[in-house]
Amino acid sequence: GDKVVCDRCELQDAELSCVQCGMALCPPCDRAHHVGKVLKAHKVQSLEAAALPQAPFCQKPGHEQYRTDLLCVPDNRLVCIMCMHLTREHAGHQCIPLTEAVEGQLQDVRA
Repeated sequence: GDKVVCDRCELQDAELSCVQCGMALCPPCDRAHHVGKVLKAHKVQSLEAAALPQAPFCQKPGHEQYRTDLLCVPDNRLVCIMCMHLTREHAGHQCIPLTEAVEGQLQDVRA
């Protein structure tokens, strides 16, 4: 595929993507940039993973920064981690990661 240049040094090929910063980084720039308590907590992933489709953000007030990446099995609805833990609506319900639900569906189709 096409090479992506690091957004920080603009010299090396980027291999990583920071979800919060929205930057493509080479490993040395990732280490230099993500220093300190706040920046170290950022989610950094490979560029390949960053290119995969992401679950949409939750629309419930106060949950907007969380992705609906869990499937509430009894309700057959996508929920975020806050919906699963903090709302009565889904209390005690089995919620599984969306990736697991998709894998299960693919296995059912292949069977």
